[in-house]
Amino acid sequence: MNQRVESARLELAQSTGTQTDPAGARSWTTKRDEKRRRLAAIEPWLEDGILPSHRIVEALETLIRPGDRVALEGDNQKQADFLSRSFAKVDPQKVHDVHLLISSISRPEHLTLFEKNIAHKVDFSFAGPQSLRVAQLLEDGLLEIGAIYTYVELYARMFVDLTPNVALLCAEKADRHGNLYTGPNTEDTPTIAEAAAFRHGIVIVQVNEIVDELPRVDIPASWVDVVVQADDPAVLSDLAAKVQTMVQGTAGTSDVTNNLAQAQPTVRITVDRAKAAAAGLSETTVAGTVAAIMSPQPIGTVNLGDGPIDVTVVAAKAPATVAQLQQVVLPSATGMVPLTSVATVETVDVPTSITRIDGHRAATISATPSGHASRPPPTRPKLTVTASGQLISMSVSGGA
Repeated sequence: MNQRVESARLELAQSTGTQTDPAGARSWTTKRDEKRRRLAAIEPWLEDGILPSHRIVEALETLIRPGDRVALEGDNQKQADFLSRSFAKVDPQKVHDVHLLISSISRPEHLTLFEKNIAHKVDFSFAGPQSLRVAQLLEDGLLEIGAIYTYVELYARMFVDLTPNVALLCAEKADRHGNLYTGPNTEDTPTIAEAAAFRHGIVIVQVNEIVDELPRVDIPASWVDVVVQADDPAVLSDLAAKVQTMVQGTAGTSDVTNNLAQAQPTVRITVDRAKAAAAGLSETTVAGTVAAIMSPQPIGTVNLGDGPIDVTVVAAKAPATVAQLQQVVLPSATGMVPLTSVATVETVDVPTSITRIDGHRAATISATPSGHASRPPPTRPKLTVTASGQLISMSVSGGA
């Protein structure tokens, strides 16, 4: 009986974050104290509250302990790819036997964690792209499955008995206070952040950009412990431009191209959630209304004897320019509302394609050898540059 009571007390202490010292004094803040202790160890590395990207592996080795439950954001909309790649680089002697919580096992490094014994147990929802490797690791005894859930069930368990000790998440932008803007795809980010933050878990977030002001705040800074900027697209773009200039100055080359320079203008509409709500609108409503204006809406089909024909409704001529789009008004509960009063409409340049090599964003600079008119056209060689904040490698392929 005494053993059962003691076992029950231990389970209660682990679930509530309490601990009794040998003198009999009970602490009710063990989880909070442990979190503070871990974060204090990386505080000297922070620059204005932001962790430099080159410190991320060392930080993960400091903040994650063997046996921790670690929630890694990875679903069919967005991936914390910079953090997952960095996590796979930690020293297994320092971090091992982690219990991974992930909705979708979709990236190769998700399973590299198990091959290197960084992680051992996993609770997840989907593993389509990596299902064969999951089966092989399971057979080899390198991976243990806790359970397979629906997405909602997995997130719900994070609030009950699968609360993360550390959460690795991603967002589009962060301000200098640590507030987060998740972009168009909020997905499960706020849910995991809340589950971890309210049980004294450590929340680490990778962002693409750090700005002075966000379009809106999706996750408050009080839920976030560490912000790190992921692979910087601007660094890669600058590096690719320098390599392009270098190749252009090389004798015997012509038609030098850089795939990052081939940007295309795109119209971006960013809804201000607070202003939209004040007007009785939501992001979904604004997006749906604008989509209906820009594209004819199908209402059904009609058969005139030669088969079904789609019937669409065109309410008015679609805007053909950004200026015309900015003049659009939206119906709301309070009357007609100008689109520009609840959203910003702007033209931005985006790459025509984004490529990655081994998980790193990459640029491709191509050149054709010149001065060989008497010979058959050679295969067009490619000079590939990969970068992650710095030059990693360059390689040439093809060519006669």
